[in-house]
Amino acid sequence: MEYIFLPSAPIAMPRAYWLINRIFSSLVMLVEPSNTESAWAQHAVDHRSSNDFDTEIVSTVYSDDCIVLPHRHYALLTSDFRSHDHLTFLRSTEEAWDLDIALRDAKFLRFSDWPLPKPWRLANMTRKETAMPTCSTDEVTGRMDCWNCERCGWAYRDFRSRRTHVCGGSFTRPDAKQ
Repeated sequence: MEYIFLPSAPIAMPRAYWLINRIFSSLVMLVEPSNTESAWAQHAVDHRSSNDFDTEIVSTVYSDDCIVLPHRHYALLTSDFRSHDHLTFLRSTEEAWDLDIALRDAKFLRFSDWPLPKPWRLANMTRKETAMPTCSTDEVTGRMDCWNCERCGWAYRDFRSRRTHVCGGSFTRPDAKQ
């Protein structure tokens, strides 16, 4: 709903906080329709180098005319669930990582957990066991903390539950390459 109140601009996107150069991310794009902008974007795609992908293209084309959406709301990656370093997401050493707050504030969650497959594909057990976040020891209490592990599993289960409820779909089995 907040999109209605944004000023007019060709595009609005979050930055890719997980990349060093913090270029724009194409995870979520609010695009204002325009034949001129469409032609300009198509020209950039047609003349891109072999190393330019969506993020490089939109960052080049719209670097001066983009509304920056806050990544905390529009670009949370599931790989952050198992990361031990949250400086790129938080942009501060003063703030403590709190997955519940990140999830509560997120309007968009991207499943990005290499080597885990996307949630619409079923991971084989070996891959799942090695790729899921591990429990850690709380430095203050000395107790095992498995919250991130539980939340990562929850995100995948929640996706599958919602997809089954809405689409009634099944999930593909992993192939031998996984």
